[in-house]
Amino acid sequence: MVAFAQIHRGANTLGKRLFFVFFRYFILLLGTAMIAYGIMQFLSKSPEEKTPTAVPVILATPEYGTLQESISLNAHIQSDHMVALLPLVSGELETVSFELGDRVEKDQVLAQIDSEAYEQQRAQAASAKEVAQTTFMRIERLFQAKAVSEQAYEEAKANRDATRAQWELAELQMKNTAIKAPIAGTVIQKYASQGNIASPEQPIALIADQEALSVKAHIPAYYFDIIQAQKDQLAIHVRRTDASGNVHSAKASLQAVAPSIDPSSNTFSLICTLQEQNGTFVPGMAVTIQIIYNQLEGVYLLKQEDRTVGGAFYLYDEETKTARYENITIIAENDFLVAIDPAYKDASFIVGGQHTVLDGQPVSVQQTR
Repeated sequence: MVAFAQIHRGANTLGKRLFFVFFRYFILLLGTAMIAYGIMQFLSKSPEEKTPTAVPVILATPEYGTLQESISLNAHIQSDHMVALLPLVSGELETVSFELGDRVEKDQVLAQIDSEAYEQQRAQAASAKEVAQTTFMRIERLFQAKAVSEQAYEEAKANRDATRAQWELAELQMKNTAIKAPIAGTVIQKYASQGNIASPEQPIALIADQEALSVKAHIPAYYFDIIQAQKDQLAIHVRRTDASGNVHSAKASLQAVAPSIDPSSNTFSLICTLQEQNGTFVPGMAVTIQIIYNQLEGVYLLKQEDRTVGGAFYLYDEETKTARYENITIIAENDFLVAIDPAYKDASFIVGGQHTVLDGQPVSVQQTR
């Protein structure tokens, strides 16, 4: 009886295990079938067509006008007449009567070197000159009376001349203790002050004539032949922007063009003189120089900023309302404008959004420039 009960419990346990195994496989097969069914349903559906998004753009048509072919460069103002203020004798600076930025006149005394030693030298030289002159006059009378030899006469004469030259040198050195402005102009550098030791090897100031200003530009070698061929017709403008954003400009005339190219920088130099600048430019000031070497009349113009990064354009196709990529023939250009093939004079160019639109992409016109 006990054995029969054990057999019955074992049969129940085995039956339960078989049921759970069957149930797990059934769930697995059911899940697999549902996944497969879903995939088949997905693949059987035709993909929905997406409507491309229209890119907002701004349009413009070419403007009829004049193009000036030019090159713009950074440069600095310089003075045509700049002179170092050099002492002509050595000594302690007793007074310095100028400051940086002062306007000075030619021969104005700007500093004074201690003159005591030079006064003593002048006094000694004057005394020696007087003695030599007196001696020469006495020897000359004796020579005329044939009382002394010609050699004695020549020696007295040479001594007189030597002492006179020494006196003149001492007199000149005494005058040179007063340091005078060599030109009229403005003090743009000050190197010394009262109490410093001055010497002819060391300038104490730099003076510039700010009425005679020029600009020296270094131009890429590419433009050498162009500038040389057009140098008699060049139009030159010099500009700067002040701290308030105001633009100051002046015309300039060509002064000189270098006849050769500097191989170290692959540039050549051009110097021009400012005209009617009204004190708005000073030496050392950074400026922009624009050199106009050619002028084209009656051309169709777009802005440089209207082009793509690669230098091409996007046109607007009115019929399909899409963008069309075009490499257009460029007739001429400068830093700001580009003259295009007149065949495109009536075309609509994408000038806003041209950096994001693609060839053939639908566009939405927002405005016209």
